[in-house]
Amino acid sequence: MTLRDAAAQEAGQGPSSPVYVLSCIVTAESRPGEMLLGVRRGTAVSPRHPGVLSTMTMRIPEVLYRAVVGHDPSLYLSGRTEIICESPVVAIGSDSSNSLPTSYAIESLLARKLDLGHALSLGQLQASARLAAVAVQEVPDPQGGSPPEWTHMASFLIDITVGDGLIPSASGAYSRLTWIQGSKLGLAFSSHDALLLDDALDPFEVCISGLCIHSAVAVLEAH
Repeated sequence: MTLRDAAAQEAGQGPSSPVYVLSCIVTAESRPGEMLLGVRRGTAVSPRHPGVLSTMTMRIPEVLYRAVVGHDPSLYLSGRTEIICESPVVAIGSDSSNSLPTSYAIESLLARKLDLGHALSLGQLQASARLAAVAVQEVPDPQGGSPPEWTHMASFLIDITVGDGLIPSASGAYSRLTWIQGSKLGLAFSSHDALLLDDALDPFEVCISGLCIHSAVAVLEAH
């Protein structure tokens, strides 16, 4: 970390070159109380956090992050997760999705990380989405071995109204996709026990940690 970054961190702003991440807390009308999590694969284009139980996440450019958050990222203090109580609801899987930065970003994540591009293009998957939390934190990579990164994360609540049955059991980005009881997420996170959510997970492979789960817990507790 440079002297400039250290000064910025002390001032509560984080370093000068953070990464920007979109996180989707995916729920479905047909699955009351449940949410979707995935066990991350370490891939050539996404090597960080292999074996971590995660919400659906994807890095995005800063310019797109600014558009979906609607504010200058530097306004949010490091080390905090800010719950967004009121935010516009946007449609996912509609004929106007590509005209809105938020819909475009979320559909890109669903297509790339959940292999749902075909379903989206045919209108077979539809949902609503809204910004639920913004967090800024230094994120380590204990299982992947990469250095920590200061991360700006925007967490969106996604409620699938049509097509949740099209979500696969695994994808190119996730070795396992599983619907879990949201009410158990806080305890599983605090006890570092992913098996509380899905006892079919491999306890020697999977861990539950990270900013995306921390943010999801905060969002669920606020609702």
